[in-house]
Amino acid sequence: MARVYLIATDGDDIEKMCWSLFLQHDFPSYQTVWQNRVTPVTTRPAAMGFKSDAELAANGMDQHDMCFIQLHYTVLVHLNVAYPYRAIRPLSAEDFTHAIVRLCSATDVADELLGRVASPGTYDPWSEDRGRDARYAWRKTHQQLQDVRNYRNHLIHGRIFMSVTDSMSGNIYFPKIGREQKYIDWRSVAHSNPAAIMPDYASGHDILEETWHRLVEYLESNWKAIP
Repeated sequence: MARVYLIATDGDDIEKMCWSLFLQHDFPSYQTVWQNRVTPVTTRPAAMGFKSDAELAANGMDQHDMCFIQLHYTVLVHLNVAYPYRAIRPLSAEDFTHAIVRLCSATDVADELLGRVASPGTYDPWSEDRGRDARYAWRKTHQQLQDVRNYRNHLIHGRIFMSVTDSMSGNIYFPKIGREQKYIDWRSVAHSNPAAIMPDYASGHDILEETWHRLVEYLESNWKAIP
């Protein structure tokens, strides 16, 4: 009988840590896919290295399977980096931006993986350009997180947000996702009554929490469907 591997005992250090932090409760399908698609590409039980092309072929696999496990692990790395920011209060503008960028990077990689899975063998496993094509193909019919990516793009490529700081708590408030376009002109914040704009603002912590949960729910739902 083939051995059943478990992340808690057979994963690497990052996988084991993430399993206890959030995978087990919020993203359990990560382990199912890991068992079915990742461990067969490695040299377990001898080691946690990777099979050669010849070894992959002997087991009915190829370079697309190697590409898959790299994307799969990269999603986890982005989640792992973003996770600790959820505990920081108040969340600085720099930390808020980094956390949002990492979560959006997880969606970029996840959508490439899902696009490749939806069209097996279509996209060159070692081409970033073809990986982008896979991502865009998937997103033609899966736009659930596009508003988050638009927000990320504004944070990275646009002018900084005019934030509002609570002098009592130290919490920094930013435009909510989907409301950021209303406040490109800094005067719309600086010259406004705070009570008038606060319905469009939330603390960095709350925005990050909402984004985290939306992303993890998206991943869990789509990972369940990976064959």
